Amino acid sequence: MKRTVCTIFSIFCCLAVGSAQYPRNQRIVDGEFFINTDPGEGRGTHLGGTNYGGWEVSTDTNIVVPQGSRIYVRFRSSNGTWSGPRGILSDSVFTNRGATLTYAEYFINSDPGRGRGTQLSIGAGGIITLDQPRVRRGDRIYFRLKDSFNRWSPSRPVVFNFKNMLRAEYYIKYRDSVSRVDSSAIMSSPNDSSAILAATKTPVPFPYTYPSDTLWIRFMTTDRFYSKWTREPLIYNPNDVDERNGLPKVFALNQNYPNPFNPLTTIRYDLPRESFVTLKLYDILGREVATLINEKQEAGYKQATWNATTFASGVYFSRLQAGDFVAVKKLLLLK
Repeated sequence: MKRTVCTIFSIFCCLAVGSAQYPRNQRIVDGEFFINTDPGEGRGTHLGGTNYGGWEVSTDTNIVVPQGSRIYVRFRSSNGTWSGPRGILSDSVFTNRGATLTYAEYFINSDPGRGRGTQLSIGAGGIITLDQPRVRRGDRIYFRLKDSFNRWSPSRPVVFNFKNMLRAEYYIKYRDSVSRVDSSAIMSSPNDSSAILAATKTPVPFPYTYPSDTLWIRFMTTDRFYSKWTREPLIYNPNDVDERNGLPKVFALNQNYPNPFNPLTTIRYDLPRESFVTLKLYDILGREVATLINEKQEAGYKQATWNATTFASGVYFSRLQAGDFVAVKKLLLLK
């Protein structure tokens, strides 16, 4: 017996934090640094390190980076290709003895002046978190701090950027250890405002599945770098059905389909017994944006449709509560 499912691959790109990227069948074999002026590939000062350990600018070289200068590093892979140089500016500093952080702010591209940016909260240990800024690819996000001596730090920029994806690859590992490889996928266009890229493969044929079957996925950028393989369990489980009466054995909130979607999507859920059900939608900030179900329902396999015509692209969450059961799923609206 064979079943057909639709599998959605989504990749989310994060600001200044991300998964490591790996060139296929390559390794780092050399590294170098230089200050301000590029002497040419292979002509900088060699970096300490090995193929199996870390690479670093060695303090044994007694390097001096004057204030206002930039120190650059770059690496060479085993196919002879050098990476682009990445630089760090040597800037002025002040001591923090006896001082505490009292204020933090950020702004995008244009400096509104000290104290006029968007304020950030300062957590325990001086940890400052910026969550879900509204940026486009190429924007510069600046951070600035003030301490209890009323001293301001310089504004520090981070460029919001991500690489275009060329293809998605996947394989299914069945519980009998047999794998099926298929690299075909439909890729979406780059989305500068939301930094979301999706690849869709539909349908994915596979035999009558079990919970131990697993889907493995990876992405390749246009410069031929691969992401790590990530795994997703195949969610179909025949043991969740009570064959005596055809009702589900357990409460469940299933992933919406399609996902990503525009503008309609269907949310399915399972009720093993009669329950008062609420099904609500929330935006990325946790604000309630829609209520789809708010009533008592009989046991069975249920579904609701959300029409997001009036909503902006982005990530949303569906939340199902049925009696004491609560579950949440992530939805992706792409327009």
